[in-house]
Amino acid sequence: MDPIIRRSSTALIVSGVLALVLGLVLVSWPIASAVTLMILIGAYALVDGIFALVSAFNAPRGGTRGFLVLSGVIGIVAGLIALVNPIFGAATLVWVLGVWLLVRGVLEIVSALRRRSGGPRWLLVLGGLLWLVAGVIFVVNPTGGVVAFTVLIGILAVAWGLLSLVAGIVLRVVGRRAARASG
Repeated sequence: MDPIIRRSSTALIVSGVLALVLGLVLVSWPIASAVTLMILIGAYALVDGIFALVSAFNAPRGGTRGFLVLSGVIGIVAGLIALVNPIFGAATLVWVLGVWLLVRGVLEIVSALRRRSGGPRWLLVLGGLLWLVAGVIFVVNPTGGVVAFTVLIGILAVAWGLLSLVAGIVLRVVGRRAARASG
């Protein structure tokens, strides 16, 4: 079998299995997974904020120094919040996502109503209404939104894992058939 096909199929199979495991963990333990993710994000934000502040003091005066200080302070504060209270951090992140979904829904509906041609406007309005519903759910119940979001990511990871696994197996079978046919 061609070494490139073997490596590619192995990479697909391994990444598929890992995605399946990740997806099953996310779906099985969504709260613990969300808390763990927030702790990792918090640690990253804290370290990134510290490095941004260090970079600010080493940067020449002017342009980027103020941005680095602001970025560093925000990173440190966000990191500490996520580390001290990961549930609050996750709920806040989902709440911000909910606000974004609300804005997106309103813009989608306004765009649909202003449109004069180019297809059925009702589909755009329906899409905007779905954005609004998701936004309201996330804003009204951010903790439930964290669980729902984690489960959704888990389901997508399982689907991606299955597709990658199948693609890897099919590629390996095709590679073996091609090797037998040529030699």
